[in-house]
Amino acid sequence: ENAKINLNSAKEQSGLNSARATLDAAENSLGYTTVYAPISGYISTKNTNVGQMASPGVEIFSIKNTSTVNAQLNVAESVIPKVSVGAKAIVNVKSIDSSVEGVVTIASPTKNPQTGMYNVSIAIENPEDVLKDGMFADITLTISDAVDALIIPSDAILEDENGQKYVFVADD
Repeated sequence: ENAKINLNSAKEQSGLNSARATLDAAENSLGYTTVYAPISGYISTKNTNVGQMASPGVEIFSIKNTSTVNAQLNVAESVIPKVSVGAKAIVNVKSIDSSVEGVVTIASPTKNPQTGMYNVSIAIENPEDVLKDGMFADITLTISDAVDALIIPSDAILEDENGQKYVFVADD
């Protein structure tokens, strides 16, 4: 009778030890479930749901940091040789009724085969977080500095049948 009692007690103790080991393993695994982002920012896209299995190499979230934003523009072949990294640009964002200064960070050396244009990227500081991803802007890009230069819109320049460019000048 004592042997049976000891055997049942040992089985219960063994089951308890097994349950404790399972709990310890589960708590240890739970420690690996916290995901840390490599940058600060906000979650712009969530690609998984609660309870879904995560797989290595699969993006769980997309995180955006908007302390600096980039404006992208395409320029013609005739303009790209005049654009240099570090050049200043004035970015007028109509939706916030404001102009900000930016700096050219990329002037692509290769033409986009689909558009026939060259990509230029302008970095803009955004400390108040007023500029948002996807906003449209008018950009004035400084491609050369000249003192006492006459400035006219490019659509005012006409071209004759020989390729000679000219403008009309109105007196008074």
